[in-house]
Amino acid sequence: MPKGIVYVDYSKCMACTACIVACPFDYLELKHMDVQPSKKVYPILKLDHACTGCALCVKACPIDCMQIL
Repeated sequence: MPKGIVYVDYSKCMACTACIVACPFDYLELKHMDVQPSKKVYPILKLDHACTGCALCVKACPIDCMQIL
């Protein structure tokens, strides 16, 4: 499977962590983002990631705010 990059539309993200739980490789982590006034923590790829593009995180997202690029 080719490597991919997870793109998160933070304007839609609820910060529910379903994607983080779904990632079998532990490549996602939570980080504070100044995206919205609530300053929630949002999923991002870890710096040393080797994302396989499996899209399990995308499938786990209940509001479809993620995609693999």
